Amino acid sequence: MTLKAIELDPFLLATLYDQPLIARKGNEDGRPVSELAPFLGNNTQHILLLIHNPQEAYLAEPLFRLLSNLLNACKLTLDDVALVNMAHLAQPDVNALVSQFGAHKVILFGDHFLRFFTGRKKNNVWEESGCQFLVTDTLDDMDADKQLKIPFWNVLRVFFHLGQ
Repeated sequence: MTLKAIELDPFLLATLYDQPLIARKGNEDGRPVSELAPFLGNNTQHILLLIHNPQEAYLAEPLFRLLSNLLNACKLTLDDVALVNMAHLAQPDVNALVSQFGAHKVILFGDHFLRFFTGRKKNNVWEESGCQFLVTDTLDDMDADKQLKIPFWNVLRVFFHLGQ
């Protein structure tokens, strides 16, 4: 067997790198990538996924697999999104991240994110300034309690206009 025949899981590779592998010249507004928050993905669909995980750079492998399965069910891949771990940001600001990534849709994993949005509820979609937002349970909680995935999946179908 040669090295050319080895297949590596793309999500395993993603955990090895905390920056995209493709060099970027700048953001849409011309700012260099170095000014952007660290993220995984290529953000081709301008979908921002926010987590808060102080123990990992992003997600442990089982949670990364859960996220991958959720993305696949929505006909998306890591290429379509930007995954940001807000636990490692000096100044965690949701609105600044939405602007930096030109996000049209934002999913915030953890009801602690509701503190940024007064009067909003978990698993409900709302729009602000042309961007749709959705706060749901953490991936840890969904992995531990499969019942939490049901209301999230129901709202994801609406969020991404998926067939019933």
